[in-house]
Amino acid sequence: MEKEVLVSVNGMQFVKDDDNSIEFISPGTYYYKNDKHYIMYEDSYADGSETVTNVLKISNDKAEPRVELIKKGGIGAHLIFERNKNNISCYETSYGSFVMGFQSKNIIINHYQDEINVKIEYSLEMNYEHVSDNKIEMKIRSKSCMESLSEG
Repeated sequence: MEKEVLVSVNGMQFVKDDDNSIEFISPGTYYYKNDKHYIMYEDSYADGSETVTNVLKISNDKAEPRVELIKKGGIGAHLIFERNKNNISCYETSYGSFVMGFQSKNIIINHYQDEINVKIEYSLEMNYEHVSDNKIEMKIRSKSCMESLSEG
């Protein structure tokens, strides 16, 4: 995998009477250290008012997949996803702080030469109350690989 990557995120939130989705693509940087993949990229609030810097840390352990997402800037959080485990994080925004729980049901990580695919299914709790069931899919691809696809 090259240092320059494109990060594609597709998230679905399933709430009792309503489903929501988000999708974005952002340039990022990639490196590999201590058997973990690190991807850094930025996103922003829906209204574009604040930028959030994200560090995605993906374990390379197939038996115990683990994904961490550290957010800094307009949002502050350290989210940890581990299969069949409940992890709690303080999610800080300009509107206030929330205690969020993430019960990961399934995590699939596939690593190829120029691409990493991550799929996570989890339930979300806010202030210890169930809010929604969620799916997130992330694709991290070498930028040059994407450029060669668009030229062909």
